[in-house]
Amino acid sequence: MLLAVDVARDTILLAPDPSSFPRRQPVAAQHPHFVIQRRLTSLETRRLPRGQCAAPDAEGTEIDGPLHAETSGGSVRLDRVTGDIRAHSSGGGIHIHEAGGRVDADTSGGGIEATFARGNARGGTLETSGGGIQVSIDPSVGLHIDASGNSVKADLPITVRGEMSRGKLQGNLGGGGELLRLHTSGGGVRIQGL
Repeated sequence: MLLAVDVARDTILLAPDPSSFPRRQPVAAQHPHFVIQRRLTSLETRRLPRGQCAAPDAEGTEIDGPLHAETSGGSVRLDRVTGDIRAHSSGGGIHIHEAGGRVDADTSGGGIEATFARGNARGGTLETSGGGIQVSIDPSVGLHIDASGNSVKADLPITVRGEMSRGKLQGNLGGGGELLRLHTSGGGVRIQGL
């Protein structure tokens, strides 16, 4: 597993084959757990001892700008990212805290927990086939919500559009706005306020 970093594009990628990332240079070697921290223009990576995790994970904290994080078998954990987020895992959960921009996240092997920062009305798409989705959003923003799963629960005042069922909800938070799509085929969806 190699980590590729493109500081000019604010991109951090974790993948088994660095050649799949043209013009990006691998920063670290086989199967470590990476912690990535980026404050303004500085980027640090640090490898933790082997055996500390079962699969390679990607973690990022206080990242100023957009971020693309991928793992092929581990989880993705991101905290306080100011820009748009693209996160993918084919074998682990995705945990995002205080997302400052649009969030597009998908996994086939775990659940998704995402907390949007106060005032963030950018929306996004969260999809999993292997777990539930829990999302926390600012109740004062406007979003169009399209949620589906084994069950859908919302603790926010959402104006329903069309038919509502146990496993599907479409409607507007506030006056509506950007689309927030939440879909799981392996669990439930919960939407709550900050």
